[in-house]
Amino acid sequence: MPLLQGLRDALRLPNPRVDSSRRRSLLAADHLASPPPNGGSTALIVVDAQRCWYSNAANGRARTAFPALPQRLKALLEGARQEGIPVVHLRASYESSPHVSTMRRLNPSLNINPIVPDDPEPWARELEGEDVIYKSTFD
Repeated sequence: MPLLQGLRDALRLPNPRVDSSRRRSLLAADHLASPPPNGGSTALIVVDAQRCWYSNAANGRARTAFPALPQRLKALLEGARQEGIPVVHLRASYESSPHVSTMRRLNPSLNINPIVPDDPEPWARELEGEDVIYKSTFD
């Protein structure tokens, strides 16, 4: 096996909480639904645009700190789609991780909502044909 392929295989982190028919590698470039336009290497990666992190976040801190996020991300998505730039959605899916229980114990006021991978913000929802990759660990 070539060295590069061996390294890629070693870095793949399947999410055990996701049905195997939906399981994806964290190395998204191998699985994009459509290649970048003109053979380019550009893609828009939307990370953690889930209701548990913004709309439903504890104490409204994210909404207060980033009030324009919904409008700006929506515009960014629209622009990328119009230009034919692939959009990849990367979502947290580690609710059952032992690290989450530790974080909740250490920061009970910040980590009160469950991490729901299939509950994206309505303004950041994937369109048909766009990849959704579930990460099973923190960034």
